Amino acid sequence: MIRRPPRSTPSNSSAASDVYKRQQIARLAGVSQPVVSSVINNSPYNRPSPQTREKILKIIRKYNFQPNLTAQSLKKGKTNSIGVTTGGANFVRVFAHPYMSRIYAGIAAGLENTNYRLVFCHFKQIVTSTDALQLASSRFADGIIYILLSVYLKQFKKDKIVEEYNKLGIPYVIIHSLQQDLGANSIGLDCVYGGMVATEHLIQHGYADQGGIGFVQVNSNIPHINNLFKGYKKALKKHNIKFKAKFVYLAHGFHYSAGEEVVKQILQNKVLPRALLVSGSGLTFTLMKGLKKAGINVPDDIAIVGFDEYPMAEFVEPQITYIEQPAFQKGREATLLLLKLIEAKEKRKKESNLNVYLKPRLIIGKSCGC
Repeated sequence: MIRRPPRSTPSNSSAASDVYKRQQIARLAGVSQPVVSSVINNSPYNRPSPQTREKILKIIRKYNFQPNLTAQSLKKGKTNSIGVTTGGANFVRVFAHPYMSRIYAGIAAGLENTNYRLVFCHFKQIVTSTDALQLASSRFADGIIYILLSVYLKQFKKDKIVEEYNKLGIPYVIIHSLQQDLGANSIGLDCVYGGMVATEHLIQHGYADQGGIGFVQVNSNIPHINNLFKGYKKALKKHNIKFKAKFVYLAHGFHYSAGEEVVKQILQNKVLPRALLVSGSGLTFTLMKGLKKAGINVPDDIAIVGFDEYPMAEFVEPQITYIEQPAFQKGREATLLLLKLIEAKEKRKKESNLNVYLKPRLIIGKSCGC
């Protein structure tokens, strides 16, 4: 049985208590204390044989020994924690959102076979970006993954978040949906390429000659959607197709009524576009419902390609063709990059800004006419 330390032992010190418990486990297992620490920390050093390791683990389980994480952090100057920012008024809804949940799944995949745990820093008003700095400044994590939704890019820059993280000297990686150097380590997305690939797919169907290819814009201040629009125009220019402003429709959000607004705009024009590239995540489904209600068939009357329509795409009839936002890959790549930066810091190596730009891919369904 693990004995309590005598009163003369500084039991009020969590670090001393932790060391004492490890000594007791080592005594019961008949091994040295460094061997016990190796098993607890899953360290590559002082590793015992599989049989001895199992013996130590049995003792730990029997006496319900819990290592004191605070004591370890103070001793090593390391928390073995990765901080992840989240944002929005509803904490639960953030995790349920398809884009965010796929990023978190990617982060978890990147941490497989490591000793790191995740700490989530949530701020209700996502534009109050400075709240996320508290996790870093309090040193509750060895590194931070900051998820930046591009709609808040202006506020992010205004708050000088990159400069603040650089001052703190803690490794961090920013996940975003832009092909833009933010002056920081980041994982971005080439949405210009995505818009171009999707538009060229519709051009290959011959829709440009059958009435024209339109674009559904969501607001006008969302940078990654503006990049999709650039890709759309770039593809038209490449194939010598005249850009028609009348085929650009504005949705004032991602809700169902926004889809109905776009349908009204389409009908008011009197000339239907033969195909549409829809830039808003989640908007394609509502738009298709609105078109069906108006008696317009997809893809026979209007072919459609959406953006980031996972996971609903394959369950909608017709199955949605869409530009995939590689959210899982973003999370995984960001985690691997952050671990590399943490290791470099521990070895006192300097890393220059590392920017990775992923390319979206076109997932073919039936809404495009394929």
